[in-house]
Amino acid sequence: MLADWRNKLYFGDNLQIMRNHVPDESVDLVYLDPPFNSKADYNVLFKTTSGKASAAQATAFKDTWEWDEAAAEAYHELMMSAVVPGQLKNLMESLKVFLTGDTGKKGNSMMAYLTMMALRLVELHRVLKPTGSLYLHCDPTASHYIKLVLDAIFGVRYFRNEISWTRSSAHNDTAQGLRRCGRIRDVIFFYTKSESYTWNPQYTPYDEKYIKDFYKHADSNGRRYRLSDLTAAKPGGDVSYEWRVKKQGQGNWVADLSDEYISPVPGTEYLGVPPYRGRYWAYSKENLVKFELEGRLQYASTGMPSYKRFLDEMPGVSLQDSWTDILPIQPGAPDRLGYPTQKPQKLLDRILEVSSNEHDVVLDPFCGCGTTVVSAEKLKRKWIGIDVTYLAVDLMERRLLDQFAGGKLVNRLADIPVQKRRHALKAYWARGEDELGLGLRSGLRPFEVVGTPTSVEDARFLFQNDPFQFEWWCVAMVGAQGRERKGADRGIDGIINFQDKVGQYKRALVSVKGGQNIKREMVATLKGDMAREGAVTGVLVCLENPTGPMKKEAADAGRWNSEFHADRSYPVIQILTVEQILNGESPDLPRWGLDSFRVAPKASTKAANISLDFDE
Repeated sequence: MLADWRNKLYFGDNLQIMRNHVPDESVDLVYLDPPFNSKADYNVLFKTTSGKASAAQATAFKDTWEWDEAAAEAYHELMMSAVVPGQLKNLMESLKVFLTGDTGKKGNSMMAYLTMMALRLVELHRVLKPTGSLYLHCDPTASHYIKLVLDAIFGVRYFRNEISWTRSSAHNDTAQGLRRCGRIRDVIFFYTKSESYTWNPQYTPYDEKYIKDFYKHADSNGRRYRLSDLTAAKPGGDVSYEWRVKKQGQGNWVADLSDEYISPVPGTEYLGVPPYRGRYWAYSKENLVKFELEGRLQYASTGMPSYKRFLDEMPGVSLQDSWTDILPIQPGAPDRLGYPTQKPQKLLDRILEVSSNEHDVVLDPFCGCGTTVVSAEKLKRKWIGIDVTYLAVDLMERRLLDQFAGGKLVNRLADIPVQKRRHALKAYWARGEDELGLGLRSGLRPFEVVGTPTSVEDARFLFQNDPFQFEWWCVAMVGAQGRERKGADRGIDGIINFQDKVGQYKRALVSVKGGQNIKREMVATLKGDMAREGAVTGVLVCLENPTGPMKKEAADAGRWNSEFHADRSYPVIQILTVEQILNGESPDLPRWGLDSFRVAPKASTKAANISLDFDE
């Protein structure tokens, strides 16, 4: 797998993708931020082992779990599988009795959640290299149960830390009538696969109180320093000598570095300073001489030397298990993409820098909006991202393009319809060609999206198994933004905002129809939606070929004139089939200043020279 490596975004069930596409011991670092079973409607990542959508996946961005037939089947697989450790089976059986009071078919939402997680954690342990690490991000809803599952899979001896990340400022829960302490932290469990694992020490800055309390001294240049003891409890080498110092008149003690047999200077006080009783020097005499010549020693009234540790030479506080210095993403921040569970990139940067090296493979099986893959791309790691919602996969792809692919500001690469932009990137990576004329200068390494439909039959299968994912896929393929569902959507599935002249924005409505029963009335409905929403054009996306009456209704709607292209007009109603979209066709719109999605800020990457070696 690694000989011809290409970074990958996978669309689909992470359990099946790991089993089918990720070899044993091929991953250096796993970070996962799975749903917490928090009953919040924002994420769903549960499918049956056959890959079919389960009852738990009826709503996008849902974090509510139910014990249904799919969960029961998954539990049966876990208990019968030969690759699942025996201690995990014993644990899950005990948890089932504890949580439900039943050894048979009865279950509940927590057991459904733990079963889903247990199966995936077994796979994650399999794909980790012996030197690999896993970081699992969760909250108190199920963290105590998840740790037991991790202990059963990885082994208690390979538990390294329970990291506490302070994710928000103080909550006044009491004022809201809640009788508890404010909940402001998440938990990140850190496990390794063996005793030999990647660890790159990291440091955090000292706080002002620490500096004030410990670095109390300053030299003539204003450099702050603290004094450290030069003695040790145990011997080791040349450490039992007396350190000779001298003082003239009322002056301070200094080291006497002269030959011991030279006659003393009259009026000079000499002293041989041994270590404290029962202790030894921590350094050889040769090193103490070196420290003296460097101006590193300071003497007490007794003549005992101490070592000067300068603040500006210290790396900081070694990383602890309480992370309070990384703030959550604030509302209105430029890197906030509107994804409900988005984590700050500094959090992922820290984890990747601590537990992986350049060119290592990083895997995130619950990728969400892609912060892990963005961090991996920036830090020159290889990466694999997986998500079961196409909305997340498309957001990740756009985010990578926004942050790492250059181009003219008036025509971002991420705004080009999916098929065209992917083909353009492949051409650029393979031959350095900028076939869309975007002024492309990509710092983005070659990657591919796997699991999305590449044929009409693929699209039909997606629609039959998950109409919501089919709808999101169609919306993204035409470069539209999915419409948030609140009650009846009246047939509007996406919106394309575009600029027709400076300071003037217009919109196109997108309606997706996946069934076979398509008819003229759908065009008429879209026209009514456009009138209500003030849109100048509408795009009807159909899985099946449109009927003759549909085409006539669309043609009868007429055309509208663009102010950007004065010599051109555009159809009021456009009908595109999935087959046309897969062949690279896109809505006929003015292509100036399209901006359908929130833009991620440009990222600075450590990648200096990008090899254009993508093979078609």
